[in-house]
Amino acid sequence: YVVSLDVDVVGMFAGFAVLSTLYWLLDFMLRWVTGFYQSGELNMSLPKIRWHYLSTWCIPDLTLLLCDFTAHALQYWGGSADGAENRQAEKAAIRVTKFLRVMRIARLSRLVQKMNKISALGLSTNTRTLVHGFNILWGVLIYNHLVCCTWCAIGKQLSSESGLSWVDYPSYGRIT
Repeated sequence: YVVSLDVDVVGMFAGFAVLSTLYWLLDFMLRWVTGFYQSGELNMSLPKIRWHYLSTWCIPDLTLLLCDFTAHALQYWGGSADGAENRQAEKAAIRVTKFLRVMRIARLSRLVQKMNKISALGLSTNTRTLVHGFNILWGVLIYNHLVCCTWCAIGKQLSSESGLSWVDYPSYGRIT
């Protein structure tokens, strides 16, 4: 919503954005001391935990956290008085960082992996089927959401000869 319709993050959305960033920051910090399974055994050695995190999710997590911090900094402290060109550059940078924050969805692959591990723990056939059905439903919902947001972003960026796009018409793109 925020990325495709280029909406400023204010009010309640700003609060949720800050809470989301704090959650991911806490997750980033806890990953440095959270054990992992290796060949079926829980590994709790701090040097091995750190190396494992550095070699798996550390770089993507750090990149996304930096995008979050950059987006917050530009959103809250980026109001420059140097003219419209600088403000347009700031808005473009905010848009890029908002888009990169969407990449957090890739982190949901961990949830799918955990669901698969849970279902392999000797659950009944019915429960396993329910877990796999949830995975399929979740994947379809995420895919549909991304497709809809992509079309809204395209509709917002492209316009016809009249200068309007389908998003600008009252009967489209608005929830009544």
